[in-house]
Amino acid sequence: MVSVVAVLLLGAGGLFTYLWLDTSNELDQTRDELTSQVERLEGTVAERDGQIADLQSQLDTARDDLQDLQTQLEGSQNEVEFLEEANEAISLCLDLINEWLFLIADNDLDAADELFEAELEPACDEAEQYR
Repeated sequence: MVSVVAVLLLGAGGLFTYLWLDTSNELDQTRDELTSQVERLEGTVAERDGQIADLQSQLDTARDDLQDLQTQLEGSQNEVEFLEEANEAISLCLDLINEWLFLIADNDLDAADELFEAELEPACDEAEQYR
């Protein structure tokens, strides 16, 4: 009977050793697979971080370019306003000179002097500031 128990214990010991080794191998294989997956995912994260940094750099550059364009546009708008004001002042001066010359041609010197002092001289002084 002792030999039967010894055979059973040896058989059970062999079976448990086999199961332990098999489980250990499966755990090692699973650990290797998970380590590989983690390394792959870390690579993906690093790649994405690089892409994010590149995109952030491109966005910053685009923002700077947009700011430069807005500054240029404001300068252009200010220049257009200045030119419009200059055009209006010079046009008024020229129109008044034309009217003044017609009054002189009609020999209406009193009206010509009045126009010169009241309107023509101030209008042309204003137009002269745009020289």
